[in-house]
Amino acid sequence: MRSFALVLFCLALLFSGCASMASEQGPTGVDTVEHDATPPDEKTGAATPKPDSRHFDDGGPITEAPLEPSEMRIQRAGVIKLTCKGKEIRASREIRRAAGKFDALILGFKDTEVNLKMPSNKLDAFIDFLDSQETLEIDEYDFSAFDRTMEHYSLEERLERAQLVHDQLKELVKKSPSLTELERVEKRLDESQKALDALKTTKLDIALHAGRVDIKIMIR
Repeated sequence: MRSFALVLFCLALLFSGCASMASEQGPTGVDTVEHDATPPDEKTGAATPKPDSRHFDDGGPITEAPLEPSEMRIQRAGVIKLTCKGKEIRASREIRRAAGKFDALILGFKDTEVNLKMPSNKLDAFIDFLDSQETLEIDEYDFSAFDRTMEHYSLEERLERAQLVHDQLKELVKKSPSLTELERVEKRLDESQKALDALKTTKLDIALHAGRVDIKIMIR
């Protein structure tokens, strides 16, 4: 009996020792390692650098302002005054040679002046080109814009009415019973034709100037 009790006592001591070791090693029997969750910057006291909001250049290409919507009719005109560090006639020639790069049409020129017409969205690039020339210096420039959108759309209605009246007068000419009546109708038809031609000319003028800029370059 004593030997049996002694065996039970030894087993109890063995189980209690194993339980103690398991509690020290953790629930899985593997030594636990504590991880420091503090970010490196907080340890050293260094602040994380933030982007400078004062700089807006993202390194992308510089683009010009877009043209106005196609339904608008905007025309522009202006003057650029240059000082030439050399012969004016040579500067005039170089400007005319470069005009094609900006889709510009040469309207007229002389040794101290060049007149151009170009797309409005090429104007800034053209001014930059002039400013980059070592022999030229821009003294000043002045441009104005003219919005003819309302004129364009009201013109459409006026053209329709004028064309209708003109067609009716042409029919009356065919039906005029007497010479006097024929002369009267033909006179009105002639006036109608002039009014119709004037409206068509105005419409064409608006179309030719829309999205374009007329430039007078003065060289001294």
